[in-house]
Amino acid sequence: MMLTYKDMKKSENGMPQWQTFLEPILEVLKTDKVLSTRTLKEQVVEATSIPNELKILKYKETDSESIAANRAGFAISLLKNAGLLDDPGRGKVKINDAGISYLNTHGVNIDYREIQKLPKYIEHEQLVIERKKSKQSNASDDSSEPQNNNTILENDEGLENFIDNSIENANDLIANELLEKILNMHPHFFEQLTLDLLIKMGYKGTNGRALVTQLSRDNGIDGVINEDPLGTKTIYIQAKRYSATTSVDRTEIQKFYGALAEKGNEKGVFITTSKFSKNALELAKNYGNIITIDGIQLTNLMIDYKVGVNVKKTYELLNIDEDYFIE
Repeated sequence: MMLTYKDMKKSENGMPQWQTFLEPILEVLKTDKVLSTRTLKEQVVEATSIPNELKILKYKETDSESIAANRAGFAISLLKNAGLLDDPGRGKVKINDAGISYLNTHGVNIDYREIQKLPKYIEHEQLVIERKKSKQSNASDDSSEPQNNNTILENDEGLENFIDNSIENANDLIANELLEKILNMHPHFFEQLTLDLLIKMGYKGTNGRALVTQLSRDNGIDGVINEDPLGTKTIYIQAKRYSATTSVDRTEIQKFYGALAEKGNEKGVFITTSKFSKNALELAKNYGNIITIDGIQLTNLMIDYKVGVNVKKTYELLNIDEDYFIE
C-alpha cells in the first residue's frame, strides 16, 4: 500500500509536505530497484495522484522542476543520508536491503524524525558538524551568531551573510555526498581524483604542462606529478580510500616517508577519505615534507576548485549605484 495525495500531510496551498514523499519513494524503488533521480521524482509524483494544478506548480516560471519534484528530492536526500538508499552512480538511486526492511517494518507510518535517529544519518550529521568546525577554526565567535529576519531585511550586510550561510550549508551537504560517491567508486578512480584535484590546484609546470603518471604498487606511492617538464620538482601521492570509521595511523605515514626517502626525500601528499590519528598528524608534521589531507579537507577542496561538481545556479545580489544619482 502506498501513501497517496488524499492521505499525505499538506501545506496551506495543498502541496504535499516533503516528508510525506518518504514512503512513496521507497515503494516505487522497491518495484523498480534502480532509477535515475529525475525519473524517480516523476514516478513518485505520478504514483501519489497529486492534482494536475499542483503537479505542475513551480516556485518560479523559470525553474526547471516542479515544487512537488523538488520536495521529493529533499526526501530522497534524507533517505540516502540515512543509508536506506544507495548511489550506484550516473545520477541513479537504488534501494538497498536496509531500505526494503525499513519500508516493510514501518509502511505508511514512516516518520522522518525516526529516520534521523538511524546510525548512518547520525554519522552524516556528525560529519556536517565536523566540517563546520573545520571551517570555523580560524573564525571569530561573533561570525557564527545567528541573525533574525529583521536584521536580515534591514541590513545589507546581514542579507549578504544570510545568503552566504545558506549557500555554504547547501555546499556542505554536497560535500558529504561527494564523500559517499568516492567511497562507492573503484580505488583506481580515487587515485585519479587526487591527481586531478592537485593539478586543478595548480601543482604543475608554469608553462601549463603536467606529466601525471600512475604508479602501481610502487612502495605505497599511488601517483606522481612532475611540476616542470624535466621532472626536477616532483610531488608523490599516497591515496587511501577508507571508510569514516578507519583512521590512517602513524605506521602508514612512516611507510610513505620511507618511500619518499627512496626518491630523494621529495615532497609527498597523503590523501584519505577518512581521518588521520593524532600520532599520524604529529609524525607527518615532524617529517616536514608530507602534507596530509583528510576526507573533510578533500571534499572542501573539491568544492572550492570545482572537481566533480559544477555550478547549478548563479545569483546576483544587487546594490544601489549611488554615482548614477549624482546631479
